[in-house]
Amino acid sequence: MDTNEFLIEYNNKIKPRLKKFENKRKLYAFTSVFSMIAAYFLLISTVAFGNYIDEHFGKFGALPPLLAFLLLMLSGAVYSYFQINFELNLKKDIMPLFCKCMGNIQWAHAAQLFSNDTMLITRSRLLPPGFLDITLDDTFTGITEKGNWYKVSEVKPYNQVFIFLKFKGKNYSNTILMPKGEFQQSYMLKKIYLEDVELDKIYNIYSDDEIEARYLLTPSLMEKISNLGKTYGGNRISLSFFGNNLVIKIATGNAFEIGGLFCSVNNDYPLFHVHDEIRVVQELAEYFEN
Repeated sequence: MDTNEFLIEYNNKIKPRLKKFENKRKLYAFTSVFSMIAAYFLLISTVAFGNYIDEHFGKFGALPPLLAFLLLMLSGAVYSYFQINFELNLKKDIMPLFCKCMGNIQWAHAAQLFSNDTMLITRSRLLPPGFLDITLDDTFTGITEKGNWYKVSEVKPYNQVFIFLKFKGKNYSNTILMPKGEFQQSYMLKKIYLEDVELDKIYNIYSDDEIEARYLLTPSLMEKISNLGKTYGGNRISLSFFGNNLVIKIATGNAFEIGGLFCSVNNDYPLFHVHDEIRVVQELAEYFEN
């Protein structure tokens, strides 16, 4: 679905559903701000009237400042709870509808890390050994019109996005592209140098088939990879071809954010940005079908 079609679906189906969350967002935001201001005011008051407190409370004079500090910590916990609760409820209501507008893909929150996911990450060599103690946050899966499977997951706690693509009828040799300076699991692979000198300045490339590596890492593909980085706000991208798989790792901040306590649900940008985050993966999967 192109952007214009998505805009129609968004205005007709999604936006009316979003509006019902606005009053709840305002209530949560007001409660969070009020509790934090009240806690700060109480803490400042105990400092300003420290002598008075010492004089009248005696050995219990430390209790008011301690109580104020605890209330300040509590106000922070209240904000965190409201933020997480609001965003999760918003996603549970909106994401299924959003996915239908994106081609009937599937969304899951805190999805299970299947053994196949671990196997793909391990075989990709994009994470150092011992760094597989990860959990998945938001996860989207789908299938292209020609039957190629793709999955994109936000990985915690490393603030990374992993993209998995599986291609029918393909059998790639192992080719790895990683930014210079990152951990390399390149054993049994040959270092490859491309004709693109600028690319060689940024990445280390390894493969057990130099001809195929040059065939895969074309300027067209690297443009797609660059678009991934721009969309996800990550400038360190790694990828690995092996078998009928392509695994991509992007170091980024939070992905797939559609709302917060201090962002009105009437603001169209967050959901349109998630649209772009999913669409750029779909375009990459479709690229290999041409």
